[in-house]
Amino acid sequence: MSEEGAGETTRVKRQKIDDSDSFFRDFLKKEIERELLEEAYTSLCRGSSDMVFRILKVMQTNALLSEGFSRASCKVKMYEKERTDKKPLARLYAAGSIFKNGIYILKKFLAPNPEVPVDGEQREALRKLLNFLLQDHDSALLESEKCDEAQWAVRVAQHLLLPLTVADSYTIDDYYDGLKKILPQCPCKTGERINGSLGDTSFGWIDGWHGRSDILVNSVAVDLAYPDMPADDDLEVCSSVSSSVSSTEVKASSNFNEKDQQQVLAQTIVFSFLQRKENKLKGNLKHCLVPGIGISKKKAVIYSYDCDEDVLLGSTQMDLFGYKSICYNTIVVLWLALNYKIFGTGITESMKNYKAEFFNRVGSFLENYRNDVTRTLCKKHKRSDEDTGWTKNGAVEDKIAVNADNEDLGIKMKRL
Repeated sequence: MSEEGAGETTRVKRQKIDDSDSFFRDFLKKEIERELLEEAYTSLCRGSSDMVFRILKVMQTNALLSEGFSRASCKVKMYEKERTDKKPLARLYAAGSIFKNGIYILKKFLAPNPEVPVDGEQREALRKLLNFLLQDHDSALLESEKCDEAQWAVRVAQHLLLPLTVADSYTIDDYYDGLKKILPQCPCKTGERINGSLGDTSFGWIDGWHGRSDILVNSVAVDLAYPDMPADDDLEVCSSVSSSVSSTEVKASSNFNEKDQQQVLAQTIVFSFLQRKENKLKGNLKHCLVPGIGISKKKAVIYSYDCDEDVLLGSTQMDLFGYKSICYNTIVVLWLALNYKIFGTGITESMKNYKAEFFNRVGSFLENYRNDVTRTLCKKHKRSDEDTGWTKNGAVEDKIAVNADNEDLGIKMKRL
């Protein structure tokens, strides 16, 4: 290439960067959006507004049986600690504590002298979040009250999940009836062309837990809840504390039930083993804390399992919407989870002390989960139609200092 041609290429690249910088600067000028993002950032650091993870222990499971995810049994107990008045408190962790790379990037971007990542993937992920917050994606979700289950899956993938990730496509379970009639257009009012496809979303160990995810996007398994299905009146999570003094027993919302809580938990655990086999052992994954996501028309829940350390985390039921608008807190934590390979920093040191005990529950068959999990299973199983979660009061641990300046995460930033 001639010097003139090389110079023109450099000029074009610089122009693209300058244009991108102007996008970030323009966002910061929007007072309402910036303020809401700052509030979400603070909640993630402090574990306020339900932006927390509970640490969980598996009490009973049928993971030794050949069962589809929709028939999985995975009853869990929340680790607790006692106060001086002997009343139990859930052991809580600020949601940002396992996504310190993402928290650091948000802190630098929202600082008085704002900075953006130098790394292209980190920069693109931040751009996708800000663009989502500026766009009207939530209208396609809010207008979906009368759509069927298959149409809801497309709307969630197209208007919620994909816009928050650095991925350029997604896969929807090809077991959904009727999708071929509406694709490749989205069933929303705009009828835009979708960026995903139908496919085989199955994974697992065929002689243990296995089945199909509703959506696969950016190496995350997502399970959907459909509210027309009947929900259990009561959601009970195992507890060693009497129900008379414990808040462990909570009422389930109409969007969630215990059966599907266990399905999402099972999918999350198995998908962690799959990611370990496909990526961690090949050096493509820094840790094995892999998220699984459940989404209904009103709520979202995130579970994360580290199959190296045997640590299991679960979020609260998080509102997707406030008053006819998207909930920033939930969107930001979903963004972090969907891009965990970029933002995730794994479990904290203190979390390592609280094992899920899944290893003990499966005994010698642990090696099967480590070695025999796979994709595209030959057997196909019926999906369930709901997901679930829970809430509980507690004291937050592993908070992040909102204005700390002593981090050394190896992330390069540049001034806007």
